[in-house]
Amino acid sequence: MTPATTTNIASTNSKATVYANEVASDTLLEEYCVDLAEWPERWQLTSDDHHYCKQVLAVLKPFMLSLVHNGIQGDALQRHFNNLWLLGLEIVRTSHINPALRRQLAKQLIADSVDDEGGPICRELENDTARDAFDATCRMLHQYLNAH
Repeated sequence: MTPATTTNIASTNSKATVYANEVASDTLLEEYCVDLAEWPERWQLTSDDHHYCKQVLAVLKPFMLSLVHNGIQGDALQRHFNNLWLLGLEIVRTSHINPALRRQLAKQLIADSVDDEGGPICRELENDTARDAFDATCRMLHQYLNAH
């Protein structure tokens, strides 16, 4: 085998491993969030939004996995996932209202939307308790993004 052939095989194996890890991660997340694959369709305001919605979800998934791997369970995990769904909705709405924001990577727009105080204004939240929970999730996401 030539060095080029070895490199191509290693590259192919690496891509297969990454794909297998993504499938396993998606399967694990779907055990806790059965409608996860539907999030992009539920977020989109027009058909033009779909690709960007998928990018937003791709940014959120590693954080969601970290919550599972760190032992967050039950109602607490569901609350964080619900809040991440709301955050994704707000990110898509914001980028829809201001299309120039779509020139940014989804990760950057999300990072710019969360900080150590919480997240963006969320029109879907009905009371202070829900807002506090949303902000707590956004603070955790902010810490995660800064660490990774």
